[in-house]
Amino acid sequence: MHGRQWEAWRCPGRMRGQITAAVVGGLLLAVVLGLVRVLVAHVHVVVR
Repeated sequence: MHGRQWEAWRCPGRMRGQITAAVVGGLLLAVVLGLVRVLVAHVHVVVR
């Protein structure tokens, strides 16, 4: 019984971890893309 409860608790925790990792990864990707876009726009302005 205790082992089963631990298993049931552990699986959602693992899924939550995966979801959190996906969300954090997406946010980091969005931030990096935004920075790259700003840098590229700045470089284009300087080149012109």
